[in-house]
Amino acid sequence: MKKYFTVIVFTSLFSGYLQAQIIPPDFLCVKGDTLFWELPVNNCGPFISYDIYTSNDINGPFSLLTSVSNPGQTFFHHPNPSGALRYYFLQSNHDCPGFLLFSSDTLDSRPPQVSSLKRVTVNGGDVLLSWEDSPSPEVSDYIIYRRDPIGVVPIDTIPVGTNTYLDANAEPDMESESYFVNALDRCGNTSIFDLEHHTIFLEGEPTRCNISLNWNLYENWSNGIGSQEIWIGTNGNTPIFYNTIPPNTNSFLFTEVNNGDSYCFIIQAIENNTGEISRSNEFCVSADFVQPINELFIVNVNVEADNSVTINWGKNEAADVAQVDVFRLNVNGGFEIISTENPQSPLPAFNQYLDQNANAGLGRQTYQVLVKDSCDNQLSSTIGSTIYLTGNQLNTTASQLNWTPLEIDNAVVFDYEITRISNGGETLIGTVSSNNFSFEDNFDISDIADGTICYYIEATGEVLSPNGVSINIISRSNVLCFDQEIKIFTPNALAPDGFNQEFKPVILSGSIAQYEMQIFDRYGDAVFSVDDPDDGWKGKKDGKKLPQGVYVYRIVLTLESGEQAEKSGYVMLLR
Repeated sequence: MKKYFTVIVFTSLFSGYLQAQIIPPDFLCVKGDTLFWELPVNNCGPFISYDIYTSNDINGPFSLLTSVSNPGQTFFHHPNPSGALRYYFLQSNHDCPGFLLFSSDTLDSRPPQVSSLKRVTVNGGDVLLSWEDSPSPEVSDYIIYRRDPIGVVPIDTIPVGTNTYLDANAEPDMESESYFVNALDRCGNTSIFDLEHHTIFLEGEPTRCNISLNWNLYENWSNGIGSQEIWIGTNGNTPIFYNTIPPNTNSFLFTEVNNGDSYCFIIQAIENNTGEISRSNEFCVSADFVQPINELFIVNVNVEADNSVTINWGKNEAADVAQVDVFRLNVNGGFEIISTENPQSPLPAFNQYLDQNANAGLGRQTYQVLVKDSCDNQLSSTIGSTIYLTGNQLNTTASQLNWTPLEIDNAVVFDYEITRISNGGETLIGTVSSNNFSFEDNFDISDIADGTICYYIEATGEVLSPNGVSINIISRSNVLCFDQEIKIFTPNALAPDGFNQEFKPVILSGSIAQYEMQIFDRYGDAVFSVDDPDDGWKGKKDGKKLPQGVYVYRIVLTLESGEQAEKSGYVMLLR
């Protein structure tokens, strides 16, 4: 919104003093279709009204819209269903003969006009913003917005009269920071978002004999970038001008590197015509010749709970690493690349990679790592293969386990430990020598409360690194599980006075949470019921012997795991 004034000019003087004035209301803003103002102080004579004038043209003519006769009223609603642009000013009407009548600011029905950003620039570790004043007279504050991972969020509010802001919570050394500035009036109206401005984020990469720089170009200057400059500080000295580069260039290769020196770089962008300057963060690096890769080996391969595989690998500590490729053996017997990374320098001596696309539950996984330095020299590591566990249930009380050996070049396996998982806990059930790859587990099915039994194998051993140091390792296999079926065995006859005196089922299952057995005669009447699996039927009802004949049984049980089973049939009662 523009600032307009309707002023009655006066020149007459009375006794050397300015003629007295009738002060208009302080016209605050237009919010929606409602005008808001603050009450003036006029003591010259009786109050008559607040007069509101309007026009569809800033140049008039203005006509009286309404007169507000309530001296305490501070708003007026003027419906504007079409959203047409309207202009308003206010006057105070008092019975004060001879007093000069003044008008308020002329405001329109639009929100405040934008306050355009002039620049954002890195200032040490902070970001400094500067912007143009909004031309709208009702603006009271400026809202500063920054783009964060959650979106565009307000970070501060600055009163009118200040056109700069220092964001001390920014991280321009980590990323390009982005900003907006909105004008705000006292009714809460804000201007629309103007173009977003970003700090210049400079990063780079040293190689054997040069330093590669790259950055984002400054965007949304109305006049565009006129030129860019590179400033360089050497060995801790203040950066000085080095070179001018074209306005559309966002990379530079610095080749004047002296081994052992440290360098700090700044990119400076200059707006065309205005000379506004935006500086990047300071990127610093120490130049050093590439340390060749001469040690590269697989330390361990370990299967995780979700059948992904962690590959641990090592190198000589000072080796320069520009690229790491991880390979996995495919079904055709050849290695295929599964990951390429360009790690941050310096890379530690020991590293790991998680192969989330592996499925170690379906077969053995074999890996190799290839590393390149910044001069494209490369070296392949030794090879490592995971333990793959398979097996089957021999019966309801025994499992047969078989596994492939842990194979890592230059590794020695001491032994294999077998762990059973059941009822939410783990139990070490056996240890075998390094040349043994099978194990038979005998268990009591009634101890398996959740109906499932699982196993994994762990190999303990050591790997000999290329420099002769032994590294202890533990490598785990995939987890192999068997679901235990509930089995209910029942006799087909009982002879209370003979050899089989009680009808009681034999149940092979996990822990039983609920149990019920019922016996019915041939008419469907219940003759016996029990909720304890250790109690059987002895051919009686209420303590009295029942006659010989065929009876029907029904057994329903629920395990602690929630699994249910039911069985029904006939049993012959013999007398």
